[in-house]
Amino acid sequence: MTDAPATATLHCQGLTFRDDPRLLSAREREEISEGPAPGSLSHAALGTARPGDRILVFGSGAGLVPALLAGRLGVRRLGIVEPSEARRGYLADLAHRNQLVRLSVHEGIPDAPAASMIVADIERLGRLPANAPWSGLRAATLQVSEDFTLVSAVFTTMSDAGLTYFPKRSSGTVLTFLRKWH
Repeated sequence: MTDAPATATLHCQGLTFRDDPRLLSAREREEISEGPAPGSLSHAALGTARPGDRILVFGSGAGLVPALLAGRLGVRRLGIVEPSEARRGYLADLAHRNQLVRLSVHEGIPDAPAASMIVADIERLGRLPANAPWSGLRAATLQVSEDFTLVSAVFTTMSDAGLTYFPKRSSGTVLTFLRKWH
């Protein structure tokens, strides 16, 4: 394997992703190529987010969810919290490549105005994001595992934050919670 940067690209809904097999799993590459499937985290997040939202994304994977929210929906501000330096570099390249000026990548939770929505792949993270600003949210869209203890913790955390389960935007292990139903 060479250390030269990958030059192949993947495309999804007008966005260009660097196809880097060192960082992207086969599942992530397939998801980018096929776009957001009904019942997926990206599909639910796109249906829940509003252009005026300030969104924090945890467990962004290949960056499909934040790229679609910033590029297609044009949310006001979108911060990705990513602990991996290599993945942060990939996501920064994604933002630059697609001119997603409202998207920023951080190692930890940024000191920015309060988020109005959180999107998290808790299945990938294995836990709820530590120190996430759950209070004051308008919405949360989360991918969870089928681990009952984790799902129970999610429902308790969302209830404590004043959010209610919203079945119309939820499907299988993708759960959406809203402060007020529309």
